[in-house]
Amino acid sequence: NASSVGSVSAVMGSIAPGRTSPEGNVGSGRHRLLNLFHILCKAMLGAGHPVLMCVEDLQWADEFTMDIIMHAVESNSELSKEKHTRSGMMLLGSFRDNEVPKEGFLMNKIKQLEQYANVTKFSIGELSLNGVTDLLSFKFCLPKRYTKDLAHLVYQKTRGNPMFVVEFLRSIIQKNL
Repeated sequence: NASSVGSVSAVMGSIAPGRTSPEGNVGSGRHRLLNLFHILCKAMLGAGHPVLMCVEDLQWADEFTMDIIMHAVESNSELSKEKHTRSGMMLLGSFRDNEVPKEGFLMNKIKQLEQYANVTKFSIGELSLNGVTDLLSFKFCLPKRYTKDLAHLVYQKTRGNPMFVVEFLRSIIQKNL
């Protein structure tokens, strides 16, 4: 009935005041989803349990995805201020820095996140031939002298990209090569 709709909107407004969709449509699906995500974050963070949010391949993130991430970080920041304590949220995001312009969309959003949270950036580079040899030696529990030839092949095929190294190894193991 109409009175229950009014009470729901009153609750939604009090939980997430001032939230509007990018298009300004109060009833838009985006706006509802952002509000629900905000409520979910506050509920999880308010329970006192640590929360880990992992988001991969941010180089392909659109505006709405970044809005959701911003809402999660803002919820954590708001809750920390309300309770005068730090909430237990860690956002772990990954992206290929060779596919992201230094002054592009994603890097600007990361700068905005720094207003609400401590941001630590680190880059994982390519593995050297010696690094691939060490990895193979460790994974196969063999001395390096036995993995050196395979390491050369793996390095030649993957150029030391850690993800490609793992996938290449998985592929040759599955094919019993």
